[in-house]
Amino acid sequence: MKPMNNVQVFPDIYFSYSQFMLFDESADYPQWSREHSAQGFTRTKSAVTFGTPLEAGEAYTRVITGAFEGTESYDRVIAVPFLCVTGRISLMAPDDYEATTIEIPPGHYRVTAAQRITGEDEQDIDLFFEPLAEPASRSEILVADEKLDPPAVLLEDDGAIRD
Repeated sequence: MKPMNNVQVFPDIYFSYSQFMLFDESADYPQWSREHSAQGFTRTKSAVTFGTPLEAGEAYTRVITGAFEGTESYDRVIAVPFLCVTGRISLMAPDDYEATTIEIPPGHYRVTAAQRITGEDEQDIDLFFEPLAEPASRSEILVADEKLDPPAVLLEDDGAIRD
């Protein structure tokens, strides 16, 4: 889908196991731990899995190129550093067999996932890709719902050993 006014819309993105994944096509999936679940995300430099307030369902998803705006109507908002290497980002649930592809220019971003519960098994997800001249160094929880219990210092990688 081609961007229109810097917004791409994906009306029926599936999420499951209280999460969805966003990763550059060159990246490995991040690994979860209890601490990652408590903070609502786990990540590597080119992949992130965001926890969702709901167990499973569908999300009306908007991908916005630009900085995050507003926090009043969201239930959960988490921002993380992200490196896009290939220009192709996959968006999917952990048990999906086919990803939705998002095309953005390669580079450093601050990706903000803003989630709003809209029904028993439905939510809106706004993904803001803010281009950065230099890589961001820290993740940030901007809005925390009652299911989050983050550590005092957020875990900035998934702890997996990679080559």
